[in-house]
Amino acid sequence: MLFGRTIEVLEKTLDALSLRQEVIANNIANVNTPGYRRKEVTFEEELKEALSEKRKRIKGFITNPRHIPIPQPEITLRSVKPDVWERDDLYFRNDKNGVDIDLELAELAKNAMKQAAVSRVLSRRFAILGIVMGRR
Repeated sequence: MLFGRTIEVLEKTLDALSLRQEVIANNIANVNTPGYRRKEVTFEEELKEALSEKRKRIKGFITNPRHIPIPQPEITLRSVKPDVWERDDLYFRNDKNGVDIDLELAELAKNAMKQAAVSRVLSRRFAILGIVMGRR
């Protein structure tokens, strides 16, 4: 393959960043909703683990049926999926709303810059592929 798994990594990253953009927009839309809990998207650690040459492998023994089996399934690039979770430990107002509008706007700008950078890299990869195939 011409670019190895670079295109797949960029595609997964762009999908996760798009989901994060939606979640942040939803947080901003609910800034005045009493009891709303702020949501976040995480995927970077799982992606880093999937791309790592040295995977963390821990061996464990099950001595109780409620124990989690170790080693856990290996994280592969195909299995990496963004995770949406609620922050229920932060409240900024008496109505138990967990949205800080300044933080959300900063996260929105940061995420938009990441999306633009990943899109630019992906676009250049496809442009190189087009040159290799003889298109201009």
